[in-house]
Amino acid sequence: MTRLTVVKVGWPQVNPGVVALAFLSVIPEGNLRLSSLYTPEEKEPNRMPTPPQPTPPDGPFTEHDEAGTLRTHAHFQHGLLHGPLHLYDEHHRLTLEEHYIAGKLEGPRNLFVTGALHTAAQYQNGLQHGPTHIHHTPNAALAATLPYEKGQLQGQASFFDQEGHLARTATYESGQLHGLTTTYYPNGKPMQTETYANDLLDGESKSYSPEGSVTKRTLYSKGKPASPTPAQAKPSPTPPPPRRLPPITPR
Repeated sequence: MTRLTVVKVGWPQVNPGVVALAFLSVIPEGNLRLSSLYTPEEKEPNRMPTPPQPTPPDGPFTEHDEAGTLRTHAHFQHGLLHGPLHLYDEHHRLTLEEHYIAGKLEGPRNLFVTGALHTAAQYQNGLQHGPTHIHHTPNAALAATLPYEKGQLQGQASFFDQEGHLARTATYESGQLHGLTTTYYPNGKPMQTETYANDLLDGESKSYSPEGSVTKRTLYSKGKPASPTPAQAKPSPTPPPPRRLPPITPR
């Protein structure tokens, strides 16, 4: 039978003058065996040895694939990303470039597709902040301009087709559609106008013909439509696009 005995012992090897509690087990043979040691600085007996922790990375870091192609080039400081980060594809084309300060994104963040710039964003203290430009591929024409403040869409966003024509404008507040949204024909005339409040249709929605005449009016309240009011007997020759165009964001 094993008995557990607690005694006070001096432990000069640890800290001279500090009294510790030693948990001693008396095994059947009558011998004593030290089970654990508890000093006043510890909250509980140290029964399990602490495994050694890996050394955090510090300085430049590179990673290559099996073919020897560089895929990652980064810089660490005290275990955190600090400085530029570059990622490459198997053809050594740049796919992502970012900049970090103490583990947080800071400054430009650029995403590339087959070597062409797709998304150019700005970050501040780890949050998307400032204009974000998204491009069509492969012709790199501007597809959208999105305004961000502290990680949320704030202000007027603009969307463009591959020929560069303005296709839609939308107003955001705290990341939600709020205010006027207008969809355009390629000739620049409005196709549809809508009013949003807190991401819900609220107010009058109008549809237009390519010539500019109103073809349909619908009133909304908190996302629910009232009865539509046709402005003309002849319907619009071009159906309106979907009411909600989700923002295109990096990642």
